[in-house]
Amino acid sequence: MRGYPVNAFKGRNQVLLNFEDRIYTYKSILSGIIEPGFVLFVDGGDAWNNNAGDTYHGLHPSFGAGLRIALVKAPGISVVQIDYGVPFDTSQPPVISLLMSGTF
Repeated sequence: MRGYPVNAFKGRNQVLLNFEDRIYTYKSILSGIIEPGFVLFVDGGDAWNNNAGDTYHGLHPSFGAGLRIALVKAPGISVVQIDYGVPFDTSQPPVISLLMSGTF
């Protein structure tokens, strides 16, 4: 979940909601090698086990923005995603995440 550290929420049961608005530029730059795009998002989720005292605690929401770099001429990995997520819980610091995937 963007906006929280990896493994911030652990458990056999999970709930996750993602709302995302992708903005495509359709502009090739660097001699047609990459196509940049942008994203705005709101996420929320939780994870828990069915043990005594470990139950669903409600959604932990976050919001943020990201950059999508489509690697037009690269085999295999076709999109690099860089996201800056901010948790609604102000005691947690913002998180920058990097992901490489095969779809946009």
